Amino acid sequence: MTEKAKTSKKPVATLPEADASPAVQAPKKQAAKPAPKKAAKMANATPSKPIKAGKAPKQDRPRKIKTVSGRFTMPEHEYAQLAEFKKRCLKAGVHVKKGELLRAGILNLSRLSDVELINAVAQVEQLKAVKPAKA
Repeated sequence: MTEKAKTSKKPVATLPEADASPAVQAPKKQAAKPAPKKAAKMANATPSKPIKAGKAPKQDRPRKIKTVSGRFTMPEHEYAQLAEFKKRCLKAGVHVKKGELLRAGILNLSRLSDVELINAVAQVEQLKAVKPAKA
């Protein structure tokens, strides 16, 4: 070795493994992985996973519906009616949730004309909004 090579190397200070805390230890280097040759594989190979017949491509799938959770006030007797509607649906062999019943009501309201909608809303008693008590 030449003198330049001897002097260019810097001594590396290392700490004993038992004395070093995890925060002081240097991160371990990971071995570099060779880059895959996609172009060569794509030209010669057949697809490794066949596309399922029932699964639509990403661009053809419908978007997920974003849901919103909210709070509202309802009289006890109307809340009890929701339970009664659930029982009626169970007798018919259909399991339904309260939220689904409310959405069905909104669907039916959306089918009304403006005059019919105003008449339906006029039949509902006005409630004073009450904030829930802090726990």
